[in-house]
Amino acid sequence: MSQVLGDYRILETIGEGASSKVRLAQSLITGKLFAMKIISKKRLESDENLSKQVKREIEIMNQLDHPSIVKLHGVLESKKNIYLILDYAAGGELFEKLKIAERFDEDIARSYFQQLIDAISYMHSKNAIHRDLKLENLLLDENGALKVADFGLSIMAKNSTDMLKTRCGTPYYVAPEIFSSTRYAGPPTDVWSCGVILYTMLTGEFPFDGISLQQLAQQIMRGIVTFPSYIPFGAIDLMRHIFLPNPNMRYTIDDIKKHPWFAENYKPTVIPGETETRTAVTKTYSDIKIKIKSTGNGQSNESDINDYDEYSNKENSNKRYDDDNSSTYSMDSKDNDKRTQIVLPNAFELIGKLCSVDIGKVFHKGSSKNIVSNNFIFSTDKDKVEAYDIIDTFLDAYNAKSKRSSRDGWSFSAKLKIQNDVVSFGIELIDVGFNKILVNIIRNSGSPFHFARIVKSIKIRLEK
Repeated sequence: MSQVLGDYRILETIGEGASSKVRLAQSLITGKLFAMKIISKKRLESDENLSKQVKREIEIMNQLDHPSIVKLHGVLESKKNIYLILDYAAGGELFEKLKIAERFDEDIARSYFQQLIDAISYMHSKNAIHRDLKLENLLLDENGALKVADFGLSIMAKNSTDMLKTRCGTPYYVAPEIFSSTRYAGPPTDVWSCGVILYTMLTGEFPFDGISLQQLAQQIMRGIVTFPSYIPFGAIDLMRHIFLPNPNMRYTIDDIKKHPWFAENYKPTVIPGETETRTAVTKTYSDIKIKIKSTGNGQSNESDINDYDEYSNKENSNKRYDDDNSSTYSMDSKDNDKRTQIVLPNAFELIGKLCSVDIGKVFHKGSSKNIVSNNFIFSTDKDKVEAYDIIDTFLDAYNAKSKRSSRDGWSFSAKLKIQNDVVSFGIELIDVGFNKILVNIIRNSGSPFHFARIVKSIKIRLEK
């Protein structure tokens, strides 16, 4: 039986984040579907950094109204949670679509890029800097139109030339000045991230990669990019003007719009009149009653099912890094120089992680949980021996190099070549009882898109 909060009927869970849960919600007045982001007040009270992030998100989204940006329609409050009423992106993440396609055709990539640039152009005109642009933060509506999401690291600059000092973003997408400068201008960093997104859409690869943050940072700061021969010359020319380490030399948004490759079939997004009243947003962050405890990084493991607010404390191993958030980070590539090294959580760590992402779903036959783009966990009814044999047969069939761990015999490393890419990954089989085996697969290096194909192939074989 569905629950009701204000003018909304709360439906099924459609997503989980490191600090929130997203549920589908339907307006009782219009019948329209929305995404309801549910954030525990207990988490906000115990985590000052999270509170700042949510405050930024609400304040910035409350000032943005653009067809290519996820819109904040309302902020609701209960005793235990706050609820953000957002556009529902029925088409899901652009990243997921790219994983299936491997890479987009030129016209498709250009269309998404044009919509992205329109959105960022609008944001910059409002002196809003996103600071965490990546494929996972680009959503698609029911018609396939792009919408920029996740404004937790965004900031409102005083003006377009205001210098920022907080280093933040997701490592693969950040501009070189984030690594090398104490202060930087905001707009050029967003432009760089847009360039990374364009390159990835056209190739299915990141333009910069490394097995450690230091190596990745060095590649980014050099700005040397290899362009496959199948990329159109016009797109290459545009990206060469974007991937310039000196932000003063880098293309601006206006420069991008004037480039011939971008201009082809370009139809600027029509922005609704900004005089329209946004009556749905009735609360700002300052209206919400939250007592912040400056405890740094408190965590809550409780879930209040009576307040339709199950929230996730799932640890995200693809965390953004932010100097405002204690200067910590982790990234897709493992921080070691041994490509064959397996970096796997032990069984207790894994069960703890799974318990915070709804272990019932993991135990459901045929389900899978993509924790992050470089870590997949799913269950199988096969026993350990049979599961191992199936995976081993698959690896042999594709001439993969694999090495069984001497630690327990049920984890191993592997390297598999797809096209010119070598994907290095670790696999661990864990018996958790209930006649279930958990299969934990972690990418160490190589394309995340090719890695996703490998995981899918293994999962299909284990389901037969």
